[in-house]
Amino acid sequence: MVLLLLSQVPLASDDVVILSGRWSRLGALDAVTHRYGTVADNAARKGDSGMTSPNVLAEDVTDELFMNLVAQLGETVAQFLGWAAACLAEDRPLRLRDREDLAEARTMAFEFEEPWWGIVVYTCFGAVQGARRAGSLFGVVPSPGEVEYRLARLKSIMVSGDVGRHRIQPGHKGARTALRSACDNAESFRPILCGDEGGFDRRYGGLLGLDIPQWRRTTCFDLILRTGWLGVPGRRIEPEVAYLRGSQGPRAGFRQVFDVTVSASNAAYCEGLLQAWTRNWDDVSRFANVRWDGDGFTPGDFENVLCIYQEPLKPGWPNPAAFA
Repeated sequence: MVLLLLSQVPLASDDVVILSGRWSRLGALDAVTHRYGTVADNAARKGDSGMTSPNVLAEDVTDELFMNLVAQLGETVAQFLGWAAACLAEDRPLRLRDREDLAEARTMAFEFEEPWWGIVVYTCFGAVQGARRAGSLFGVVPSPGEVEYRLARLKSIMVSGDVGRHRIQPGHKGARTALRSACDNAESFRPILCGDEGGFDRRYGGLLGLDIPQWRRTTCFDLILRTGWLGVPGRRIEPEVAYLRGSQGPRAGFRQVFDVTVSASNAAYCEGLLQAWTRNWDDVSRFANVRWDGDGFTPGDFENVLCIYQEPLKPGWPNPAAFA
């Protein structure tokens, strides 16, 4: 399919050559760029046009356009795919389903009277240890008059290790504030998390729209992800897109691969690129000369893996630089 798409550009048959995951004959790629524009050019045009509705999560990027953009990106795509394949071969947790917090959230769901509330409390702390400690006082949603008394008791017994993951930054106080907000808004949380209507984005938008202390993008995203993945609404719900807009890690990882900074105006286009990649996964892998076993990444996988990709190298993990 790749060669067919490239053949639509008037090039000699040997103009594009793949050698050990590298693209050569830059003149050929110049011709592709002339016809289709660069990824950055297309993203910029999206921003200039102002035509994308904020309600559109992902624009339709055609397979032809995407594959020819891949031809331009070349080495950065091959580097990312080579690194990802090596990580998966070592059973590194790149995919959404491999996130450790999902297993921890499942554990906490079974330790509370109402599973959804157990996942909420876990999300406030980001650590099983802290969620269990809080659970001794907040095993069920307390009445409004008891919240401050129980929070004061909780403050007196919290210890190091009670807060984890991204909740470390706001610390113990941030976790207690998040818990207070959840208690005060429990009747709004419940239908968002447990209701049978709406997909991921509607629930995520509903929770974020409450605009309450210590419940911002990452915390809201993680709660909707955990309750959705564990089937709290009665079925499994996954992200429809990678939610690049407003993110930090996924947005930075996307830039490393595509050399485009995600903005409010081009976010839907960038999400469309990722969806086109998923549709054309096998072709891209062959084009990059990367052996890939299994399915390609879903939007939820991309949200996770792009975040990991841009992080400092973890001890024992494959080094992306080795695949450049």
